[in-house]
Amino acid sequence: MPYIFPKRQLRAPDVLDPTELNEDFIPAVEVVCGKLNAHNIEQTSSLTLETDGSSTPYYKYYLSEQAADPGFGASGAHTPPRASATDYEHIIRNDMEWDAIDSMRVSATTGLSTLWVTGRVQYIWLGFTAENTELRTETVINSDGDKVAQLVSRQIYGHRWSKGTIPCRVQFAVRVNGAVLPHTVTGKINPFEPSVLPVKALSQRVASLDSSGSPVAGSRFPGPGMEWDSQATACGPEVCSIRIGTAVVVQPGTHTVDIVARRVPPVGQEVYSGTGLEDTSKWEENYVAVFNRSLFVLDVPTFPPTASNVVSTVADTFDSEETISAKSLGLNKIDVARDALNSLEAGSLARGALCRDHLPSAVVAKATTAVTGDPVSVSADYPGWSTATKTTSSSGTGWYLLRDASSNQLKTSVGFSLDTTSVFIVLGNAHVQSLRNSTTSSDLNEFGSLVIGYEDAGGGFHIIPVSEAYINHYAALHGLLSTDPDHTFKEQIDVPLFAAITSADVSAATGGSAVSHFGIYAATMSDAGQPKLMFRRGNLSVIQVMV
Repeated sequence: MPYIFPKRQLRAPDVLDPTELNEDFIPAVEVVCGKLNAHNIEQTSSLTLETDGSSTPYYKYYLSEQAADPGFGASGAHTPPRASATDYEHIIRNDMEWDAIDSMRVSATTGLSTLWVTGRVQYIWLGFTAENTELRTETVINSDGDKVAQLVSRQIYGHRWSKGTIPCRVQFAVRVNGAVLPHTVTGKINPFEPSVLPVKALSQRVASLDSSGSPVAGSRFPGPGMEWDSQATACGPEVCSIRIGTAVVVQPGTHTVDIVARRVPPVGQEVYSGTGLEDTSKWEENYVAVFNRSLFVLDVPTFPPTASNVVSTVADTFDSEETISAKSLGLNKIDVARDALNSLEAGSLARGALCRDHLPSAVVAKATTAVTGDPVSVSADYPGWSTATKTTSSSGTGWYLLRDASSNQLKTSVGFSLDTTSVFIVLGNAHVQSLRNSTTSSDLNEFGSLVIGYEDAGGGFHIIPVSEAYINHYAALHGLLSTDPDHTFKEQIDVPLFAAITSADVSAATGGSAVSHFGIYAATMSDAGQPKLMFRRGNLSVIQVMV
């Protein structure tokens, strides 16, 4: 419904029955009073969307973000990342409790809706250092089998806490109305669950014996030597970009959505080594900080949160023995229905009356692209945080547009107009095979950066600073490099990127000029030498939606 099919055609010799007469016009009057649906509206109807800069009849969006400079320095003067004096970064507590990240919360008042949630965070485990060695006291077994203290020199491989072998153990999740959504947790929900590795034993352990032939305390008994991990539970790299998201159905009311984080202590330890100092602003302490971060929430209503205005159209029915005349049948009945249908009011439409066949699309423009060719090496020098410097050379100074070996560039093939008030939703992923200075590199202080950028019709280059993502050379097996410096692994990491930017912000940056394309750009930095980032493949999607 409501298709209205006439039950009869009134003819001159017909006997007038009041019930049948009422059935001829009453359904047409009733449908005007809030019952018109998709069957009553032509597909070719010319409709427009009313917007207010943050919402449309289709949705309402919320955005909370914070850009924070990790302090990598400018070109030619790079330094390890560290906490700044501005407090723009968020220090994650080391108490294993979920910690709400600053500037990562939105409050949405909805009806029955579905919330599309997308969050992107850039975390860095503070504590990078350019020192090469450290002296520390270790307990060893001498030739007599006695435990003695000995001062030894150990390489710290660029990070004073991880030493290249200890994972960061940080988790992120989406929280809605105070409840953490389990399916959004990065890692295991139970952080102390043992990890089973599907590996095959390739070696045999030998028991360590003291001078008397007895096993040394703490040594392993003979058996298969296997790869194992006692707590593979959370994100391990020292530097990493994380993007999480979900779609959650909510009831009418006000809802709080935020991104939370926690650190999971190692098994058998109550706190992390190097923590507990009173001054938590010192970057040398064992803390994980969140720098660039964005939270985007799109409220997509299932039904409108409020009802339409009430429309009332009155046409009295016929009673028995009532006189039939041109006025009683035409003016007071048929004409009332005709006039109401010819001048519809907002309340005449039922909920859901307008479907995709009638409504214009809220998508102003869209584009997606991907590159999948052979890997390419990028060693362009990082120009500095929030610095829009572009280079056309993979070894130049500035941001280099990612591409494969066949020169297929990771950028959109279409441009975007700024004539419509809108917001750009940009999602990208880049597959980085490795990040190192050379095949023999073993330096954790080798960093790569990726950013979402765009160029305007006049050739101007711009970046979205909050989208800057960073990684480091974390897969070098530094604890095993003393005898085999070539023993390195490729990171094989998927670097996710995200940005939401309004057409007004883009217009302010470009001076009103349209966008010729969006793209993903990369650069590298280190306090010693210029590392190489091996890019394998990537994808980029841009959706420009009306607001």
